Amino acid sequence: MQARTQMSLFLLLQSSLSLSLIAQTASPFEGSWKLNAAESRSKQPIPDAILTLRAVPEGLQFSFQRFTAEGKGAPRVATCHLDGKEHPLSIVDGKHQTHTSTCRLVNDNALEQVIVHDQGKAVTQTRVVVSPDGRKLRERWTGHNDKGEKIDLVYSYNKQ
Repeated sequence: MQARTQMSLFLLLQSSLSLSLIAQTASPFEGSWKLNAAESRSKQPIPDAILTLRAVPEGLQFSFQRFTAEGKGAPRVATCHLDGKEHPLSIVDGKHQTHTSTCRLVNDNALEQVIVHDQGKAVTQTRVVVSPDGRKLRERWTGHNDKGEKIDLVYSYNKQ
């Protein structure tokens, strides 16, 4: 029994330390990324935009800033908790009332995020991959919208 308790504490400490190290070490995701419209695929017009990622104790903070003909749009800022658990996600998108997000690292250069909008009316899965040389970031969004229509979008970014 005592050995089991010690092993449980060891595993808990090890996982906490791993998450802490992820947040503290340089991550290939961190930095500013400029949207490359020519390499992206969407049914909607692709605006000029900058995606900024930075490590925080919980995981990664995303800040997405669009640039329109009228100027800058308000940045969307959210945290991707890299613990594989569901968390409330506070983003304003004008379409949905509630969001939850589950994020996990797939490997050193890839993460997956599942966002559930309005208790399942829409679900998007995003895979974010940084190229081995660290110069490109690619987001692939799949899932369905609140009308049940299939989503399959690709956004490519270049490191700034």
